[in-house]
Formats: sequence, C-alpha cells, structure tokens
Amino acid sequence: MNNTIRSILQQCHFQGADTADFSRSSFDVEIAGYSKADEQGKGYCAFLNSVVMLAFHDYLNEQSKHTPGWLLIDTPLHGFDEGIRPLEDSSMKVGLFSYLAKQAVSQQIIIIENTNHMAGIPLDDNINIVEFSKDKHNGRYGYLDGIYDVSDES
Repeated sequence: MNNTIRSILQQCHFQGADTADFSRSSFDVEIAGYSKADEQGKGYCAFLNSVVMLAFHDYLNEQSKHTPGWLLIDTPLHGFDEGIRPLEDSSMKVGLFSYLAKQAVSQQIIIIENTNHMAGIPLDDNINIVEFSKDKHNGRYGYLDGIYDVSDES
C-alpha cells in the first residue's frame, strides 16, 4: 500500500509524496508521520481520501480473483484549493485526472463532479460527460432514468 499510495501521489504531483505511508492502525494515509486531518484542510483530506481509495482499488485489481473492472469516484475538487496556479501541468487536479484517464484504458471509470469545478482540466477524447440537468426535456434529469422529483410533476 505504501508504494502504491506514493506512486499515485507522485503522479498527481503531491509535494511530499515520498513521506506518505499507509497506517494500519488508522487504516488511512499519513504524511510525514501525521494524520491527514491533523495537517491538511478539508480539500486536501478529500484528495488524500481519493488516493487511498484508488490504492485499494489498485490492490483489488492486482490481488483479487474477482477484480472490479470499474471505479466510481466522487472527486475532491470542491473545496480543493491549490492556490494561484491551479491548472498548470504540475497541478494536483490535472495530475488526478491524468491518473484517472490512464486507469480508464483498462476499465470503466465513472467520475462524479460538478463540471464548473473542472474548467481548464484537459480531458481525453474517450471521455463521455453526462450532465444531469433536473430538467425533464433537456439533458438527463437525474441518476435513475424516468425517476423525477414529485414537486416537478406538472
């Protein structure tokens, strides 16, 4: 797990990736011996949660007889602030989506994210974006096809 977490963090341009470890006692990532909640804000904690989940997914794909073959992830972009250069090649947001795109070559990756948080992130041509409009006549209303909010019935 340590090597996998470090590798994902390096590919996502996380500074300090070489100090990341998986703690068996907390079953979570620690950076330089500190729990993420002690040293990081909510956005970074969400980012690190995603990395741990990706590491578990990688473990299952490599070690399990029954590999999932797909991944559903709610990305941590809301509340994740990288400062004044959020979309350069060294950005963690760009790195995370590049990592996910590489994973999608051999499996289906479903990303849940508000598209307004993804502005400027380069997306691969193989990406299919489904926007949920909550409008019965334009786009897709919601996750479950044909299911509507009763207050919209008219």
